[in-house]
Amino acid sequence: MSIDLKTRELPPNIVAMTLTGRLILGKQLSEVEHAIRQRIQQGTRKLVLDFSGLDYIDSSGIGVVAVCIGVMQRSGGTLAVVVAEGHVKRFLELTRLDRVVRTYPDLPSART
Repeated sequence: MSIDLKTRELPPNIVAMTLTGRLILGKQLSEVEHAIRQRIQQGTRKLVLDFSGLDYIDSSGIGVVAVCIGVMQRSGGTLAVVVAEGHVKRFLELTRLDRVVRTYPDLPSART
């Protein structure tokens, strides 16, 4: 299964990137990282990664999220993650990434 990435702008000045599928090592993971970094370089300072549609994330996916959190913080912005109950949430907790990035149960909650 491939990863699908959709980007949309939400008021006030928030960019939401919705990912569905599997965020795993490979070319598509590199493309996702490039898309996130490009948004940050273009001036996005409030970014929400919506993982509620992810079926699976591996350690490479977690690594990309961690790197992008650092890039956003150095740019003076904030990055948040929407994550539903299940494997992805447990993996964020296991790696303690949930202590570094704010997580929300749904997109409307992340917009506040």
